[in-house]
Amino acid sequence: MIIIARHSRFAWIQHTDSKYMYFMYITRLQKRLIGDNTSEVAEFNILCFFGMYNSFSHLIQNVQPILSEYILDSKKIVEIVMLCEELYDNEEDHVDGEGIR
Repeated sequence: MIIIARHSRFAWIQHTDSKYMYFMYITRLQKRLIGDNTSEVAEFNILCFFGMYNSFSHLIQNVQPILSEYILDSKKIVEIVMLCEELYDNEEDHVDGEGIR
């Protein structure tokens, strides 16, 4: 499972002018025994990757190389990167005080 999200920048973060922070989580389901004395199995969500990015451009620069470690189909990677474009807000995202072009 891949989750890429945008959240308003936290007030205590001072190193960026961007109004948003971006997050990427990659998880997988893994079946494991629930206890030592039972044969009962459950699925657990295992965190494989977590990344936090201080601007949209920082996210986009990093998303493809990271995804290529987990996804072999290049068409799927492009599809996910195109979905990331929906997170971009032209008026709100800034890098070094200038709008992204």
